[in-house]
Amino acid sequence: MVKNEKTSSAQSLREPIHLRGAFKNQVKSGAQQCQNSHFSHPAQSAAEASSPPSDITQLHEANPPSTKHNGKNPTTQPSPLHKSAHQLTIRQPKRKPAATANPKGRQSKLAKEHNISAQEESEIREAWGLFAEPMDGERNGVLPIEDVKSALIALGVPPSPSELAEFTSILDPDEEGYATYEPFFAICALKFHAREQNDSDAAHSAQVDEAYRLFTNGSEGPITLAHLRRVAAVLKEEVDEEVLKDMILEANGGAGVARGVREDEFDGVMRSAGVWR
Repeated sequence: MVKNEKTSSAQSLREPIHLRGAFKNQVKSGAQQCQNSHFSHPAQSAAEASSPPSDITQLHEANPPSTKHNGKNPTTQPSPLHKSAHQLTIRQPKRKPAATANPKGRQSKLAKEHNISAQEESEIREAWGLFAEPMDGERNGVLPIEDVKSALIALGVPPSPSELAEFTSILDPDEEGYATYEPFFAICALKFHAREQNDSDAAHSAQVDEAYRLFTNGSEGPITLAHLRRVAAVLKEEVDEEVLKDMILEANGGAGVARGVREDEFDGVMRSAGVWR
């Protein structure tokens, strides 16, 4: 009786072990089935197995990278096909420079006729474009006569009232209410030349004034006999008193030594002497 009880107890102890082994095998089998059902589709596997290699695979198989031994570790060198592909990737097409509207600042025939620069011509075109209106038969359009003054102001050459009246009669003799491009261009060229002359005159006036004040020791003038004595002393020149007086009389046209020499008279003397022109 005791033996039977021991045998029964031993069997009861072994049963959980067998059950645990069976349960483990069952879980393992179920997991394998789940893996096969979710991640290995039979039709797909068959298609993958029967599909030919891709073009990229064929290229790699046809041009495998070469292996170079340097005595230590083998290094992989790209095949000619790999080099060509790399070069094609990094090369960029060359771009042509954008064309400019007026390459190298060339003058047009019209600009040469009126003796103005390409830059000045460009300024005239820009001012014209601000106010011009299209008109059939006029390639550059036309400028309303009331906008002539505004266009000239935009160019930096504003006309005086008398100039504007004269320009209007030249640009619109038939009183049609507009001006065409070429006559307007000619007017602008005249204003540019007048501006240059004014600038030149202003520079000359500044030069005369500077030289005149050297004689008058910075004062407004006129140049007196005392001033001429001082200049002669500075230059270390011995000049007779009568010679200095004659210089004053010659400069002021015989108006007297006491009156001295005004700036415009001084300018005339310098021009006569060829100091400036």
